[in-house]
Amino acid sequence: MKRKTTTKILLLLTSFALLAGLANAAEPQKDKPAKPGKPFNMTGTVTKHGVDTCMEGKVTHDLHPPASEKTVRLSAKSKHDLTVLNKAAKSGGRVRVIGTKLPGLRPECAYVETSKCVPLK
Repeated sequence: MKRKTTTKILLLLTSFALLAGLANAAEPQKDKPAKPGKPFNMTGTVTKHGVDTCMEGKVTHDLHPPASEKTVRLSAKSKHDLTVLNKAAKSGGRVRVIGTKLPGLRPECAYVETSKCVPLK
């Protein structure tokens, strides 16, 4: 008698565990949220970024596009991009910056996270 009761309890526990596993599997997997931002591709001259009141995204440089557009804050993602931006800032040369424009906490705090910086001749 005791053996039958133990077997029934074990079967019941196994059934509950199996049902709990199926219930978790039935829930859809949540994808990671996409990084907010817009594609960015622009050329211009570069200067070192001064004092930053926004303190977002490790902004190191400013991109100055042709006269009609405002300054864009840049956050170099790789050492190569940082080297290209530093050389362009020293020489006054132009660069093409490709990356993702990310919003800041305030509108004036938006910045671009670089994915590729290319010096132009």
